[in-house]
Amino acid sequence: INEIAWAGSADSGSDEWIELYNPGCQTINLTGWKIVDDDTGNYDLGTNNIAPNGYLLIEDHENSVKTITADHLVSLSLANSGDKLVLKDPGGAIIDTINSSGGSWYAGDSTAKASMERLDPLKSGDDRSNWKTVSSGSGQFASLGSTIMGTPKSINSISSAPQEKPLIT
Repeated sequence: INEIAWAGSADSGSDEWIELYNPGCQTINLTGWKIVDDDTGNYDLGTNNIAPNGYLLIEDHENSVKTITADHLVSLSLANSGDKLVLKDPGGAIIDTINSSGGSWYAGDSTAKASMERLDPLKSGDDRSNWKTVSSGSGQFASLGSTIMGTPKSINSISSAPQEKPLIT
């Protein structure tokens, strides 16, 4: 899990999205993978693949990021007060955990509608210091045309250079 737009956009609170990033050297088939939201909601990741050094954009609805076609649609419901997110493989193994306490989000801004970006894909997603509020957008637009304060399907604005790792984050 590489970036989370938990606050939506200036256009709509439902313009939520989650970005996955594969820092590895092999394509990963996500059939059977899921993101568990606070141990209660499951977001099935379908039959998608993520290419090496590639991104997968999961949107609440197709126009959450109006200028990029979603790779996968799920009915996202991310709490502005914070959620615990866990990425699991088909066997149920935990691949990544974000905000295991379930408390407030590590970064992002509900007033500015700025996303939460991971600094280093090779460091723990559950480390608060590995997340920052986006510093600039990548020129994408939300459902009604407002500028997205995030970098969907592109390198994070505050990221370390991508490095190779065998699993996705």
